[in-house]
Amino acid sequence: MDLSTLPPAWRTELDRLRALVRANQDREALRGIHAALKRRPPREAMCTLAWVARHVGQAELALSFLVRRVRPTGRRAKPATPEETAEYAARLARAGSRVEARTLLEQVDPADFPGIWMYRGIARVLEWRSDEAIPLFEKALARPGLDAYANLGIRVRLARALIHGSNRWDEAQAMLTELLRETSPSCFGFLHADALIFSLRLAFYREDLSAIPPLLARARRAIPPDTHPQFSADLGIWEGLCGLLISLRKKGEPDRAALDRLHRSRDAAIAGSQWELARLGDLEKAILLRDARLAAHVYYGSPYPGLRARLAPRMESLGGVPPVYELHLPRAASPGARVDASNGLNSAGKGHLREGSVPQRLLQALVSDFYRPLGTVELHESVHPDQYFHPVAAPERLRKALTRLDSWMKQEGLALRTHSSRNLHALKPSGKGCAVRILRESLLGEAPGPAERPRGPVPGKPTVALIEFVDALKQGLLDAKAPFTPAEAATALGLPARTLGRHLKLALETGLVERSGRGRYRVKA
Repeated sequence: MDLSTLPPAWRTELDRLRALVRANQDREALRGIHAALKRRPPREAMCTLAWVARHVGQAELALSFLVRRVRPTGRRAKPATPEETAEYAARLARAGSRVEARTLLEQVDPADFPGIWMYRGIARVLEWRSDEAIPLFEKALARPGLDAYANLGIRVRLARALIHGSNRWDEAQAMLTELLRETSPSCFGFLHADALIFSLRLAFYREDLSAIPPLLARARRAIPPDTHPQFSADLGIWEGLCGLLISLRKKGEPDRAALDRLHRSRDAAIAGSQWELARLGDLEKAILLRDARLAAHVYYGSPYPGLRARLAPRMESLGGVPPVYELHLPRAASPGARVDASNGLNSAGKGHLREGSVPQRLLQALVSDFYRPLGTVELHESVHPDQYFHPVAAPERLRKALTRLDSWMKQEGLALRTHSSRNLHALKPSGKGCAVRILRESLLGEAPGPAERPRGPVPGKPTVALIEFVDALKQGLLDAKAPFTPAEAATALGLPARTLGRHLKLALETGLVERSGRGRYRVKA
């Protein structure tokens, strides 16, 4: 960030705020931001203030600093600088935006702002697309004039991307070895902690059982929980996963102490809002223990196409990705009713939600992530994908949409309500709760975009009623795996022949039932 045009007093203050961020003194940095705002900072200082606000977790504050520059309304407004556009897009990406953030990042010319490579790489990592982030971090690292902290930070991110996004593990190992030599607990301590944990991850993926114990011992010494609380859950999850790996490879059964350590650390990660860490821990645990249900939970409960593309091949040995998933709210309870997230058809009432309508998109978005509440930016983009986010207007529009969805669910008698707190939104159970059915083709990022969706019913798409018909068919037949005739099915379910024929035709079109000889059918496994 070029601060050469600012008065000396402002340059000194902004340098102090950036130093506080790098020292992880977030509260002091936030006080400095508010003190600076009272002095009416010049435009040249706003980008740095937004950078500081972004790194201390003040999303809306960072966006409000730059929205008038990036989205000007007046005719005489000066266009945003490349740095202002990049910083605004980076804040959007951190807040969960994908489409708008990526569009803005691609608009910035690297010749005007070389730091854009770093911003683009971070945005890819946030989308679980580490493979796409690798060349971007490599270009960021090749930028001349990097200071020591920036150089080390990019290399740490590149090493992580090499571990999770490619098979270039030898390069990642060499880079992490250099980073551990160039840093220490007292010099660039947070980067040192990152390098230690990524080294542990790499040893886990390579199943290097001899390297895990010394790495764990070194990490425990360098990352004490009282001084590095943000790393304790991360270390605990990987300590638990490594313990499971060692016990499975040596004894053939999971170690109970390692499982307990993993569960405690996962709960700590959720409590500390480290949701992506908990998601990654569940993903690796599911594959390690061959837990098909947990793998399906991670797959359907993650709004990232990049993660699902990475997980689907690993689930082939577990029976593949199921075509439908049922989310119980609350999770452990028996649901009082069922509702289809893609169209609102439910067993409590007779209503539905028109596909592509605001309440339907909102319901689908609220059940797209099982691990965390959705932020205002992310939820707005899911509900209004063709509109820009505005820090003032968008939250009010979203509030009205949430009210509409609540009214519809109450009218239908569904024991579900939306809950909003501190710009985070979630779907919560009320009373007996409810089960939400999610179809694989309706997952966010896998269905066609709003402009491509056909109006009216979608042919070949199973509804809740159709899936329940097939479930009843399995229970009513003497042998659910054996072929049956329409007459046998009608007798088993007590349905008229014409009604059963209509349901059977739809089940054939959607792939829930297949033909098994002339005039005979079979329920697909």
